[in-house]
Amino acid sequence: MIDPKPLVGEREFGIGALVRGGELGSGRDRARRRLARLSSELSLDPDRARGWVLAQTLAWASDEDGVDPGQVEVARWFIA
Repeated sequence: MIDPKPLVGEREFGIGALVRGGELGSGRDRARRRLARLSSELSLDPDRARGWVLAQTLAWASDEDGVDPGQVEVARWFIA
């Protein structure tokens, strides 16, 4: 890493991009399995991790061009 910065916060926040990204397989079931597996193997609170994934997805769902329906669909995967 170049010039790493120490960060303080919830560990559950850090898995959001891995869970919602399609690089490791796309689709609701795969994303939810990634969330469950990462939560388990990293000893994370699965509900807090899911909440962070949902929050991050919604934060990326809109920009100056409007709302990205793909991100909205991903957010739906993680609503309870």
